[in-house]
Amino acid sequence: MKCKLLVLILSMFISVAANSQIPKHHYSKSKKTNLSTPANTARGYLEWYLNSRGRLNRIGFIDSCGKEKFYCVNFDEVDRYLLEFKKSGYVSDLYISKLRDYFEKIAWELEKYPRKDVLIHGFEADFILNIGMEEGNFENDLRHGKFECIRRLKDLSGRNLAIVLADIGTMHLKLIFTLSKYAGRWHIMSYQTF
Repeated sequence: MKCKLLVLILSMFISVAANSQIPKHHYSKSKKTNLSTPANTARGYLEWYLNSRGRLNRIGFIDSCGKEKFYCVNFDEVDRYLLEFKKSGYVSDLYISKLRDYFEKIAWELEKYPRKDVLIHGFEADFILNIGMEEGNFENDLRHGKFECIRRLKDLSGRNLAIVLADIGTMHLKLIFTLSKYAGRWHIMSYQTF
């Protein structure tokens, strides 16, 4: 397990270094939590997401299109969905861009392999957290979860970065967050579950 974690962390470092030339962007500010530490930002993001998940799930980014009524991605709704994440104040523009890429991949797959009655791969679970849609005790587990900043570093452009490991209770859900610091606040660039 430790070897797998080490490989995952190293791949994230490489990914961060590869993306280090991305220009700095402005981020919205959140009043809900202390964003001054990477671990607080990771915890605050998950709390925001859990509190917002019901509302976010009502945004209909999958439609039926054309004469045949095959599934398609409604990018107006995707933009509305992504705006909610941006307004949260927890995520960077890189995070939003990666999430948009996910929807573009789904749109490409639906165009290449039209369907109207089969579950779309990736939507059978909560694709943000990569867990089942009905995980009942997640909120309670989150309260008792451990969030630890395991590494701080600078990328090639001198930007402050951090890696946070989150261990979420009895669900045995572990997440590794990569964060960048801008204007005195930490923002999530990406994360992975394992």
